[in-house]
Amino acid sequence: MSNLSELLPTGGGQNSVDFVATGTLASGQTVVLKTDGTVEAVAETSISRSIGSSTAVSTERSLYISGVSIGDSKIVVQAYGLVDNQSTVLVGTISGTSINFGSEVVYVENSATDRTSGLAYDSTNNILTLAQPAGTNLTGYSFSISGNTLTNLGSSGLRTSWSFQTDVVEGFFNPQTGSSYFLYSGSSGLYWSRATYSGGSVSWSSGTFSTANPWKFSGGISYDPDREQVLINCSLSSNDSGYVLLGYFNNGTLTYNSGSQYSSGGLNAGSQQETSACHIPNTNSHIFTWRGSASLSDYAYAQIIEWDGSTVDVSNTRYTLSSNAINQSSISWNAAASKAYALITYSSGSNHGIEMTISGAAITVNANDTVNSATENSYGLFSVYDDTAKVNVVGYLANSSNLYRTANVIQLSYSTTNSADFIGITAEAISSAATGPVNVYGGINAVQTGLTIASDYYVQSDGSLSTTTSTVKAGQAISATTINMKDLT
Repeated sequence: MSNLSELLPTGGGQNSVDFVATGTLASGQTVVLKTDGTVEAVAETSISRSIGSSTAVSTERSLYISGVSIGDSKIVVQAYGLVDNQSTVLVGTISGTSINFGSEVVYVENSATDRTSGLAYDSTNNILTLAQPAGTNLTGYSFSISGNTLTNLGSSGLRTSWSFQTDVVEGFFNPQTGSSYFLYSGSSGLYWSRATYSGGSVSWSSGTFSTANPWKFSGGISYDPDREQVLINCSLSSNDSGYVLLGYFNNGTLTYNSGSQYSSGGLNAGSQQETSACHIPNTNSHIFTWRGSASLSDYAYAQIIEWDGSTVDVSNTRYTLSSNAINQSSISWNAAASKAYALITYSSGSNHGIEMTISGAAITVNANDTVNSATENSYGLFSVYDDTAKVNVVGYLANSSNLYRTANVIQLSYSTTNSADFIGITAEAISSAATGPVNVYGGINAVQTGLTIASDYYVQSDGSLSTTTSTVKAGQAISATTINMKDLT
């Protein structure tokens, strides 16, 4: 006998299990096990790019709007009503490219909110927290979440008789400390507040982030969960130079380490959300969007900031996102498509979605979507990503006459695969709904071609076997036609 495959039954006979096929399966096809007990081919599915219809969050007139993803295809939207002076939160549920909003929960009557509130979601405890400015006060609120129901857990006064320098408060959750953090600026620098859930309630504390310089914060927090550090985009009050500040955590408190200048003047860092940022997963990079000053035509710019854990590299080229003057921006990372998606508001009033591909420090603008041709050009907006639905959701104020809170679901194009559920390789062709043998781990499959002896083979996203490394190993070639399906992970 010339090779090992001649010692085996056709297709290999070790660790062979009979399964019913969903769809026709070729001989030597990689397959996955479905929940109904049948097997189907490992394959890629392409998701097309699309933009959902504009959906009213509510018909209450608003001035500010904030949003955060809470997972499970849901987001929470917070807003302040101009007519009834009520502050509300509500849950939106995503289905495809549609979103449906539940009932509003009023948590402040006769509110005097006049700035953007920061939102953060504690994914460990399923708790929403927010820091809300009103007049010269800053108050923290917290809510438990059950399905589409938000329950008010109470409030805590954080700052009183405060001199806010900008209209923006922004938050994020740090799972390592188990706390949500909120950044904002006063007349003397940057400050933070912290919310921690324990024993059925949320406790709050506040501190000083940096008074080394009179920083102005206009949005732009990028949290890196791998390093447990945060980059903060701000400007120097004296000349509007753009700076990136490196923050880290010391016994749960947020502290300042260093600042790096990325723009000499040229940054329009006024009172609104004119800067935004997000971390690019599995990299040392963050992407910032910012509004240029009049000398830069008030255009929207984007720039990659790289950070190796100790040194911040701010030398990369800035890219023009759109040759139109803008008011605000908000950016989020779409993990499914590996792209960034920013919502920007033109000064003329329309809301645009900018899709970007990142390669190293290079930014390519793939699309500029007219999400809504509204006539409102200021204040609230957001862009968030939901990892369950794998879509971005953007929110904004619809028009200057009504100022309705409005949202759109943005589906970016990407390919998905079921390869992670790989269970084995067919030993022979199996007709749809018929029963046939599948070689599983510990077995031998001898119906391949062109294998390289002694090479490890991996299941690719399209179902093929290749020596190109993937997350799923199929086994090792022991002849040109035979693979030993030993789990080598």
